[in-house]
Order: sequence, then C-alpha cells, then structure tokens
Amino acid sequence: GEVNKFSAYLSYSNLMKDNWAGPGTDNRSHVDFKAKWGDKDNAIRFAAIYNYAVNGNYVAPKLSDFNTTGYNPAWNPTLASTFFNAQTKNGVSYIDQSANGTANYYKYRINPFQNLILSAPSNFKVSENVKFDTVPYFWYGYGNGGSITSLSEQNDQTAKTLPTAFYWGNMKVQNVDLGGLKGLNDKIAFYNPSITETYRPGVINKFTFNLGDHQLVAGNWFEFARHRQTAPYVPLTADGGVEDPFAGNNQFRLPATALCYTPASTGANQVTCPTGPMQRRDQLTQTTTNAVFVGDTWKIDKSWTLDLGVKQLWVHREMDNYLPFAADPNQTLDDTATLPQAAISYKMDKENKVFASVGTTFRSAPNFTQISSYSATSGAYTPINPLPPERGTVFEVGHRYQGKLFSTSLSVFNGYFENFQQSTNVIDTRSGSTGTVSETVNVGRLVNYGINGEIGTRPMYNFRTYIGFELLQTRMLDNMQAGGKLGNGNINDFLPTAGKQLPGAPNVSLGVGLDYDDGHWFANAQYKYIGAQFSTYMNDEVMQSFGRVDAGLGYRFSDVGYMKKPEIKLNLFNLTNARQLVGVNGLQTNAQTTTGTGGSSISGNAPTYYMGQGISGLVTFSTGF
Repeated sequence: GEVNKFSAYLSYSNLMKDNWAGPGTDNRSHVDFKAKWGDKDNAIRFAAIYNYAVNGNYVAPKLSDFNTTGYNPAWNPTLASTFFNAQTKNGVSYIDQSANGTANYYKYRINPFQNLILSAPSNFKVSENVKFDTVPYFWYGYGNGGSITSLSEQNDQTAKTLPTAFYWGNMKVQNVDLGGLKGLNDKIAFYNPSITETYRPGVINKFTFNLGDHQLVAGNWFEFARHRQTAPYVPLTADGGVEDPFAGNNQFRLPATALCYTPASTGANQVTCPTGPMQRRDQLTQTTTNAVFVGDTWKIDKSWTLDLGVKQLWVHREMDNYLPFAADPNQTLDDTATLPQAAISYKMDKENKVFASVGTTFRSAPNFTQISSYSATSGAYTPINPLPPERGTVFEVGHRYQGKLFSTSLSVFNGYFENFQQSTNVIDTRSGSTGTVSETVNVGRLVNYGINGEIGTRPMYNFRTYIGFELLQTRMLDNMQAGGKLGNGNINDFLPTAGKQLPGAPNVSLGVGLDYDDGHWFANAQYKYIGAQFSTYMNDEVMQSFGRVDAGLGYRFSDVGYMKKPEIKLNLFNLTNARQLVGVNGLQTNAQTTTGTGGSSISGNAPTYYMGQGISGLVTFSTGF
C-alpha cells in the first residue's frame, strides 16, 4: 500500500530439496525488498536482492554414457576405503586419496554462491519537456563451483626435477608432509574450488527531451568492476567432507619445513617460500567501462516512426596474476567501439504495423583469456590466449498485428559477426583439478539467419492460446585452430570447420501454450520442442531433438480475513517422464579423429550434456495481505 507517497514490500523464500539424481541437496534463501517514494513525475526507488545458495551439481554425461542401458547419472555416494586406509608398496606405507573415484564424490560436486544486488532507479521531471532518469547500482557476488585436487609429497630434497613434487604457480615445492605418515610418500586430497568475488558499482544516467515530433535521449553508463579470482587448498575433514563450502576458512599454507624453487629455466634456485594461503589461481581483474549514447525517436507523421541512435564505448582492463613466477604477471586491455543503430516502422492501420531495424554489437574478450595458468601437479604452463573483440551487425524486418481476437508477430533476421565468441565448459586439466571451467572460443566469422513467429489469442471463454517458433540457420566461415584453449592436437593445424553449423544452435524451436482462468480456477499446459543441435564445431556429434510437457492447476480463493486472494497451485514438470538430454554442457572442437587442413591427425574429445529431470511436482501457496 501507499502512505504519504511511500510504498514498499519485503519478501523472503527458502528452498530445501534433494537432488533428483543421486545424493546431494539444494538449499537456497532469497530476500527481495523494494521501496518507492514520490509520484509519476518524481520518484526515488530503492531495491535490494540477496540470494544465498548451496546446491548440488549434476553429472554431465557423454553421449555414450547416456545411451548405455540402465545408466544412472549420479555422483558416488561414499568414498572408497582406500581414501582413509594406508597402502603398502615395496615395504613403504602411503595414502593415495586420488584413487577409486574420489573426484566423483558428491560432497565435492557443489555450487555455493551468494550475491547482493542494490539499485536505486529514480526519475525526475526537470521541466515540462525534460526528464532525468538515473540508475545507480551495486552488484556483489561470491562463490565457486566446487572441486578437489590431490597434491603429492616429495622426500628427496635434492631431486629438484622429479615430477612428484607439487607446484604453486611456476614455483616448485618440496619437503611438505601432507599425510602425517612416516616419510613423504603420500598423495592427499584438498577441497580446491575456483572462487570468484566480484564488486560491480555503476550508474546509468539519461536525459529525455520531448521536442514536438522528436524525442531525444542522451546519457552515460559508467561501471567499475573488481573481479578477484582465487583457488585455495582447504584440508578435508576426517570423514572426507567439506567443512566450509565457500572455502573461506582453514586455507592451507606452506609449513616452515617447505622448500621452494624458482623455475627450471632460471636454474631451479631455492627461494623463501610465500607465507600466504597457497593458491591454484590467484588473479585480480579491474575493468572500467564507460559509454555515452544519444538517440532520437522521430514521429514523422501518424504512420511513420524513425529511431536513430549511437553509442560510443570504451573498455579499460587491468589484470594482475599473483601466482609465484607467473610468466605474464601484468596485462592490460583497451577496447573501443562505435555502435550505431536505426529502426523504422510504418503503422498501416490500427491493427497492422511493419518494421525494420539494423543494429551493431560488440563484446570484449573475457579476462581469463589473458591470464596464464599452471598445473599444480606438473607445473605445465598454459599461456595467455588473447582474443580480439567480437563485432556484429544484425538486420531484422517484420510485421505485427494486434486485433480484438488475436495478435501475431513475424520477422526475419540476418546477422554477421567477426571473431564470434562462444563460451563452454571444459575439464580443467591444466591444473590437475577434476572440476570444469568456462572457456571462450573464437569461432571467427559467422553468419546466422532465420524466422521468428508467434501468435496469441485474447481470452475466449476464459481460454487463451499461444504458439511461438524460430527457424535458425548458422554457418561458420573460417577454419578453427586445432589447439588453443580446448587443446585438441596440433596447434599448427586447422580443423576444416568452414561451412559447418555453430554447435549449440538448434535449427527449430517451438513452444505451444494453453491456459484457463475464470477468476477462481486456473490451469495451464505448455509444450516446448527443441530441434537437434550439434555439440562439436566439426558437426561430428549431434544431440537429438527433444520435447517436454509442463502443466499446472490451481484455485484462487476470495479474500479470507487479512489474506487477499490466497491461491494454491500444483505445478507438474515433464509430464510424460521423458528421458532426454536437454542441452550441451561442454562443447568440443571435434568428437572423432579428424584430418586437419594441413594433413595432421587431430584427435577428438567427447562432448558432455545436461540431462533432463524426470517427472516432478511442486505445490505452492501464496497470498497477499
């Protein structure tokens, strides 16, 4: 409600549920708050969102796994006895906590994250023809995706080149007793997630000028983002569990007995060991984004409207790699782009409108392409892989109809991109971790084109229907380097990907919906179909099409005391209990061994997928007061 031009609301929700496949749980707490003071001309708003979640990840199977009869996509419910019990070899007792599926234990396959979003979207009437809108905001996020890493001891202090020591960045470490047994022969597991902590304050300011047939806008967007990424080693509890999913406590530090050495290329000389928590990655990225924009909406007459605009963008990024003896400790990036856009529409009558638009896009390369990494087990070095910024131009032409019985929209589009960036998840083999990391691939030049359409009816006898579809074609215009971040073979050769379709881009998407609402009873049903999509850039493995039916049924009561229109609803998901893959988790360049354009034999890697949940239900109750 509103009291003296002030109104506000506060909501809280809590979710606790078991994983639908195998052991594990999801726990989530969520808070929403919003307040407003003012009227339609001058209003100050404040919004806050806080989210805290510790969820269990799900197995991402390969196609061969999914097609195996009786396949159960579950992490291991227990640790093998070898995790706790010492073994003997050649009369020497030792512990190897990396053996027998330790990495697949469900307590290490988690996704803890918390974030806070603050904003104050406000508007002010400067004069009859001038308005000012401002959106100051602050975004904070902290969390990780779980992971485990095993480190090996080394009892020969003079054998500086033996591979059984572990590494901190580009520095070799020896003489550290991790397991507590006599002698330094153990391989001990640590909780070792990749933590990301982000601070993103910013503000968007915009002036709007109403000048007769013209509505001019001019503004600025400024943001400073501080992105801290670490990967500490946290000892496990006595039962092999994780004490703090966020890995903020009890981070491992090298003991006084540790011996540290410079890289072999500098003579492997002994140096004083660092005193802080040991990290698998340790980097800071600071990005300043500044953009100015102007635009004009020109009402040429009652039928024609022309929109013109341009944005000038500047991006400055500084990256610091704090790993010991990192090859590239400091990097900078400066990108700039001029992004024009235009749109025109013609209102044929009260119900029909045709439109056309052209726009430009820009994307800087992610920060991790410019920060080197090192394997904790072998010291292997993965150099930086800077990508040029992505640029694109997109055209669209269409028609909209809004009638008394139904509405439609139909448009065709075409896009051309250079240095098209596509993100995927890959196994983080660079560091000895068994978790996945996000990688970005430079696809090169890409074209996509297609048709979007939708139709929806107005309520008729309390029923409404909706149909929406997209037909999409993509084509890569360049051959891809065989190596790079995904590392599939000879980096001096190229895969013949020119002319192939972009993976993860289905040719057909369809959605159909039907709902009913008479003021008390309400129900809905939806069917969604996603066509087949390739999961490799060589198009040599495909994820089959799938369809899914969801439905809901509920009743809305009249007011009961202080409760305003309380309602109860049953939601049903995957009503047919279809067993299906529903998305590509980890793209690969090629699944099968492929001959490169230069004649090399390039080995393939199997992509991984998201598996859909079976039939499930959720009952909800809500009310206003």
